[in-house]
Amino acid sequence: MKAEQDRRNKKIITLSVREFVEFVYQHGSIDTRFGRARRAQEGAIIHRKLQKSMGASYHPEVTLKYQTCFQNHIFNLWGRADGIVFQNGKPCLIDEIKTTTRNVMTISEDDYPEYFAQVRTYAWMVCSENQLDEIEVQLTFYQVPSGTIRQIKEKISFEGLCEYVNKMFREWNKWIDLQSQLMLWRNDSIRRMPFPFENWRKGQHQIASAVYRTIEDKGLLICQAPTGIGKTMGVLIGALHALAHENGDRIFYATARTTGTEAIENALMCLREKSGLSIRYVTLIAKDKICLKEDRKCNPDDCEYADHFFDRIKPAVYELLQAEEQFNSRNLIAASKKYCLCPFELSLYLARWCDVIIGDYNYIYDPVISLQSLCENENRGKSILLVDEAHHLVERVRDMYSNRLISKQNFLEIRRKVRKINGFFKALTEVIDYLEQERVMLTVQKTSWHVEKQFPIDLYHRLRSVAQTGEVMISQYAQQGKVIDEKVLEFYFEIRRILVLHDTYGEESRTSFALSDDRSDIHVGIHCLDPASAIFDKAQICQSVIYFSATLSPLVYFKRFLGGSQMSLVNLDSPYDANHLLVLTADQISTQYKDRQQTFEQVSETLIAFVQSHDGNYLFYFPSYAYMNLIYQDFIKKVQTAQFDIICQKQDMSSKEKEAYLNQFRKDQNRSLVGFAILGSAFGEGIDLAGESLIGVAIIGVGLPMINRENDMLRNYFQKLNHQGYCYAYMYPGFSKVLQAMGRVIRTETDRGVALLIDDRYKEERYQKLFPKYINGPERVQNRSQLEQKLRTFWEMS
Repeated sequence: MKAEQDRRNKKIITLSVREFVEFVYQHGSIDTRFGRARRAQEGAIIHRKLQKSMGASYHPEVTLKYQTCFQNHIFNLWGRADGIVFQNGKPCLIDEIKTTTRNVMTISEDDYPEYFAQVRTYAWMVCSENQLDEIEVQLTFYQVPSGTIRQIKEKISFEGLCEYVNKMFREWNKWIDLQSQLMLWRNDSIRRMPFPFENWRKGQHQIASAVYRTIEDKGLLICQAPTGIGKTMGVLIGALHALAHENGDRIFYATARTTGTEAIENALMCLREKSGLSIRYVTLIAKDKICLKEDRKCNPDDCEYADHFFDRIKPAVYELLQAEEQFNSRNLIAASKKYCLCPFELSLYLARWCDVIIGDYNYIYDPVISLQSLCENENRGKSILLVDEAHHLVERVRDMYSNRLISKQNFLEIRRKVRKINGFFKALTEVIDYLEQERVMLTVQKTSWHVEKQFPIDLYHRLRSVAQTGEVMISQYAQQGKVIDEKVLEFYFEIRRILVLHDTYGEESRTSFALSDDRSDIHVGIHCLDPASAIFDKAQICQSVIYFSATLSPLVYFKRFLGGSQMSLVNLDSPYDANHLLVLTADQISTQYKDRQQTFEQVSETLIAFVQSHDGNYLFYFPSYAYMNLIYQDFIKKVQTAQFDIICQKQDMSSKEKEAYLNQFRKDQNRSLVGFAILGSAFGEGIDLAGESLIGVAIIGVGLPMINRENDMLRNYFQKLNHQGYCYAYMYPGFSKVLQAMGRVIRTETDRGVALLIDDRYKEERYQKLFPKYINGPERVQNRSQLEQKLRTFWEMS
C-alpha cells in the first residue's frame, strides 16, 4: 500500500525515445550545411523499401511503450522501432534505419552516439517487457543517393542494457529535480501573488476567470475585448493560476508582431516586481535579429558561437536556470557572450525548461519551423497556448502553408552556379524541362493561369531529386572545406520547404501555374485556401487554447476558422464611455478603383474639413500607395497656407524610419499633424498613441484585399463550400483592418476622438452589421456641412 502511495506521489515524465537519448548524447556543433533539413518523405520511402526486403520474420514500425520508476520519478517512454525480428514468437533483433549522405563504410558510434542509444533503448524496453536475458541490435545505414547499405550489429545482455540506460536516467533526473523545485517555487508565488494594481478594470476579471475555467476544462476560448480592458494581463493571470493548480505545465504566448512581445514581457515584469511572481520566461527572437555575427553563417568554420555548441549548452543552461528568471533579448545576448553560444539556439534550448515561452506564430503553426518540443512530444498536451491579436492568425497560417516561389527562371539561375558534372545540375535540368513543357502548354492554350486540385506527382518527384542531390552536394562541399554559394543554399532550403508543404497538401490546397507578363517564364504556386484544419490540429496538441483580440468581427467568421462550435466565447463592451468616440461615415463618396479619378478631389476636400474642425494629430489610412499618393498631392496643394505638418508613409521603411514617423505624433507641437499611411501596415495597428498624440483617424475605403487571381480562387472555394465566397475572401479580412485602424483613437479612459470612414459601401446593411456593439452609430454625413456640424458639436462637448 505504501509503495503504491509512493508511486502516486512521484512525478510522471513522458518522453519519446528520440528525445530521451538526444538530450543526453547530442554533441558537436551547429552546422546548417548538412543534416538539419527535414527528410521525412524520403526517409519514409527508403524505410518502406528496406523493410519489405527484410523477410517475413521482420515486423516493421512496431510501437513501443514502457513505464519505469527511477529514483524520484516515473518515466513513460514511447517510440516506434523501425523493425523487430521475431524467432519462435519472441523478439530477437531490434533494427533502426537511418539515412545519411556520409560514406556509410566509415561511420562509427562516435559519429552518431544518439542513434546507437536509440536502438539500445528500444532493445532495453523490449527485453524488459518480454523478460529476455539478451537481444541483438542492428543499425541499418542507407547512403543517399548511392543506395549503399551498411548494417552494424551487436548482441547485448539485458544487464548491459540496464547499465547503459540507467546512465541516461541519472542525467535526466538531475534536470527534472531542478525543474520540479523551480515549479514548486513558481506555483507558490502564483498562489500568493496579489493583483498588481489597485483595481481590476471593467471586464478584466471576467477575462481572467473565463481563461482559468477554459484551461481547467481543457477547452478553447475566443475572447473579443476592446482596447483598454487590459486583455494581456487578464489572460496572463488566468493562465498563471491554471498553472499553479496543475492544469498545464507551461504557457506559450504566440504573438503576431513585436508590439505583442513587448506587452507580455511588460506584464510579466509587472507581476514579478509588484506581486512577487517567480517565473522563468524566454522570448524567441528571429535568428537574423539576434545573431551576434555581422554575416550570419551557421557553421563551426565561420561562427565561434556555433562551434561545439552542443558540448557547452547543457552546463550553461543548468547554471542559467538557477541564476536568471527572464531571458529577453538583452539577457540572451549577455548569456551567449558569456558562454560562447548561439543566442537563437540558446533560446530554443531554454524554451524546453521555461514556464512561459514568448514567440511569433511561426513557432507553433509553421509546418517547417514549429517547435518540436511542443508538436512532437507526447507530453505536449500540458501546454497552454495563448494567441494574441488572433485576428491575424487565419491569414498568417494560410501563408505558412502556401508557397509562390517556384519559377523556371529561378531554377536556371541556380543551375548556372553549379558544376555540370554534379547530380544536382541534372536534377535541376529535369525540373526546368518540366516547367518549360508547362509554359509551352499554357502558351498554346492561350491562357496565362491554370489551377489544379492535386500537386503534380511528376513535379514532386523531380523536386525530391533536387533536394536529395542538393544535400549530397552541400555535404560534399562542407566535408571538403569548400564554400557554397549562399543563394544555392537558400534555394535548397526553399525546395525542402516545398516538399514539407506537399506532405501537408489536402483537399483545401491548390496548385497554380502562371505565366509571366511576357510569357517567357512560368511560376508554380501552392495555395492553402482553408487553414482551419491546420489551426485546429495545433489546438488538439495543447491543454487549452485562448484566442484573444480587440477585433474579431464578425465572430461567426473567426469561430469557423479557430474552432467552430467547440469554442467558448467572451465578447466584452469597451470599458470607456462610448460617447468619447464619434464614428462618422461619409457614404456618399465612392472610393472603388473605377471611380477614384472622379472622386479623389472630393475625398481630399472631405479630409481637409475633417482636420480643420479641431487642432490635433490625425492619421489617414488608404488601401494602396498609388491612391494615397494621388490624394496626398491634392491635399498638400490645397492646404499650403493652412497650419498643418504633413508626413507620408513610404514603401520599405526601415525600423528607424518607422519609429521616426511615430515619434512625430508624440512630440509637443503647436501645429496640427496629419499622417498619411497604408491600412493594415505597421501604422494601422499595434501602435499606442494615447491622449493628444492622436485625436482622429480617417479610413478611405473598406479595406478590401487586392482583387487578383489568388483571392478570386479563395472566393470561388468558399462560394462552393458555404456560399460566403466574397465575404471570406474580401469583405471580412478588409473590415478587420478598418476596425484595427479605428482602434488607434481611444487608448485610455480620458481619450476623446473621431473616426471618419469614407466609402459609399458603409451605408449597406451588410457593413452596418459588422460594427461592434461598443460603437455608437456610426452616424452618416452626406455633405461637408453635415460633417462640420457633427464635428463641431462633438468637440464643443469636450
